[in-house]
Amino acid sequence: MCGKAWVNGLVPYVDFTDSKGPLLWAVYALGYVISPYSYLGVFWLSCLAWTVTLLLAWRSAVVLLENERSAFVAMTAVALAGLLPHVHNETRCEDFAMPFVAFVVYALCCAMWRREWSWTLGVGIGVSVAATALMKYNITVMLMPFVLLAWVTAWRRCGETVSRLCMQGAVGALAVALPFFVCFMIEGNLLAFVNEYLFVTLHTTGNTGVVDNTLRSLLSPAGVCVVGVFVVSAWAMVRLMPCYKKAALVCNVLFFAVCAINSRSYYFTIYSPFAVFAGVALVGAYSVFFTRRRVALLSVLTVAALLVGSNLYSHDLRNVDNGDFFTQNNAIRREFYAMECMVAQVPEARMVCMTGANVGVCSGALPACKYWATQWGSTSEMDRQQIDACVSGRADFAVVPSAPECRHIVDEIKRAGWHVYDFSDGPMSYILMSRKLLDVRRDACRMSNVDVLLKRRPQFCR
Repeated sequence: MCGKAWVNGLVPYVDFTDSKGPLLWAVYALGYVISPYSYLGVFWLSCLAWTVTLLLAWRSAVVLLENERSAFVAMTAVALAGLLPHVHNETRCEDFAMPFVAFVVYALCCAMWRREWSWTLGVGIGVSVAATALMKYNITVMLMPFVLLAWVTAWRRCGETVSRLCMQGAVGALAVALPFFVCFMIEGNLLAFVNEYLFVTLHTTGNTGVVDNTLRSLLSPAGVCVVGVFVVSAWAMVRLMPCYKKAALVCNVLFFAVCAINSRSYYFTIYSPFAVFAGVALVGAYSVFFTRRRVALLSVLTVAALLVGSNLYSHDLRNVDNGDFFTQNNAIRREFYAMECMVAQVPEARMVCMTGANVGVCSGALPACKYWATQWGSTSEMDRQQIDACVSGRADFAVVPSAPECRHIVDEIKRAGWHVYDFSDGPMSYILMSRKLLDVRRDACRMSNVDVLLKRRPQFCR
């Protein structure tokens, strides 16, 4: 929604915001341009991001194993760590930040094992730092110990000077950050960006029960798997390091500690590029076996089948009914399309989402106010802005949870003359509210399995 809003002329951090950085919204904007009425464009961009991540993981493994075929097998450890459904069930910011983390791993491998450094690696480090900072800056905080380790290694083992390293990093960082700085200066929202992205995000993050969320995440089944990946990968990296072993261990611990603070399971996918060291350790121990062409090919195909099968099966179990196994055309999708059918009845609708449902994708709706979507740890002022947007008539639709504690919101908006369309008996358990009276025909909103598979824009939204 934020990328779409930017493309349609709304000003970031003034007309809309969502606690993320402008580079991520630029990626989403490109996804919107590719596919304006579905997430298909974002999906293909995430495929590209993962392709680059795995390519860099393969290059890192080649540096360590000095064999392209066995490195190809070692690369699959990254895919297993980041794409299994216990931690990855939808496209997130971490998917697009992943290539930059993988590049830092590759640069460190070149400096540490090959004792090689170049302007490309130095500039790429600067690009990676700036890019992650302009997507989700806690990823930059996690990454900086490894960046420092790469710089120290380049200085001590590759003969690079500190001034050259700083210059390389500055060139890469400015190449990413300068366009956004100039854009925000022209639009006059630079101070709003700094306030919303840095300070407001820190404030809302602190409102979410940091300790409870951290413990709940780490003690969950997904958390146990994530800790296992971290322990094995960190151990393998330290074991393989020719020097600076203690520094590498400290870097891993710091990365994981920052990632674990106030975490959700998908946060840990950003550690996936480091799983290449686990893959290298395993493949290296059986190098004669994995250098065989058929064994390498079978290993990669097995991992691919495991990832596809587990994602299909696990996503199927997440829903109320089974629906169609391959396209996931089920009760949740039928409810989503029913809401889209209703929103499409108002051209250029403005939305407020007090839930996690981004209704308005197929119908082309835009944010109605700056805090158009309820953020994790949102303040009372943010929640109040959503209600005021509805009562004042700036919003055309609101999606409200049907929970009892949200009943006063429904009542207040209803008193302003809004109409209530109750979906509380469905799997998403939401209430759709509209400023205008709508024609309710849920049967007209059904989508075929082929339509869902190809992500066609519904006929009723055209």
